[in-house]
Amino acid sequence: MARPLLLLFSLLAFLPGQPSPAETGRHDQEPTLEERLAAVDLLADAWFATHPGQTTLPSHLEFELTHLQEQHPLDPRPLQTLGRLATELGQEQQAEQSLQAALELDPQNPETLWLLAGLAVKQTDMLTAADYYAQAVQSPAARAVHHFDLATVLVLFRHELTGQRFGETSQAVLRTGLDHYRAAIKMAPDQIDYSRALAETYYSVEPPDWDAAREAWFAVYQLSPERHQTIIHLARVCIRNERFDEAEWWLQQIDRPNADALVERLLDQARAGQQPHPSSSHE
Repeated sequence: MARPLLLLFSLLAFLPGQPSPAETGRHDQEPTLEERLAAVDLLADAWFATHPGQTTLPSHLEFELTHLQEQHPLDPRPLQTLGRLATELGQEQQAEQSLQAALELDPQNPETLWLLAGLAVKQTDMLTAADYYAQAVQSPAARAVHHFDLATVLVLFRHELTGQRFGETSQAVLRTGLDHYRAAIKMAPDQIDYSRALAETYYSVEPPDWDAAREAWFAVYQLSPERHQTIIHLARVCIRNERFDEAEWWLQQIDRPNADALVERLLDQARAGQQPHPSSSHE
């Protein structure tokens, strides 16, 4: 916490209109652009928390971002920050203008493309969002969240995106989404939300791939501090994959006081699956 507060006070010291270091006798090192933008974020978070429902950015923050843009005319980050904050405030026209200006400065910048995609999602334009996300993940500087957000749009809106650049069928679009979930997990293996999203998506895969689903849910199990629900998913996919012994073993890991009707029903299914069929009893 000490470092963000230091950045905050540093920003306040160097806001436009404040006395210069020469005038005050201070000769501290001026914060970097990255530090000043971080301080703007802290101030904006504080403003949003104390002024719920506001739809305009405080004038001093907008002034600071404009000043930083003027100081760094070839750097897209001040415009990115302005566009992101405008998106959060519902000022979609200002957000679009700021982010398009940032994109002109660096057409391949994955953060700008990602922010434009997020704006398109807010406008319910999923094809535009998917296109921007797809451009973002092409960059060597792409982050895990860029792949994750692309995957989520492809999976959730696969029917609307069918026949576009992401696949000729909804299942093809979904499988492209699975690829990007895997890419996100590879880049951020400790992010349980990424692993859970991948695992949940396997319920929609046709034809089912229960082996892959089992592996995905096991990865969630290894990351999860609360394993009750994950064990239920593991048992379900094991039953569907006719791994009845394994399904029963998983369900037995749940403490009996926590066992509910669903757990008992799955236990019955697992045990029933282990019984020999009448047609094979005389073999």
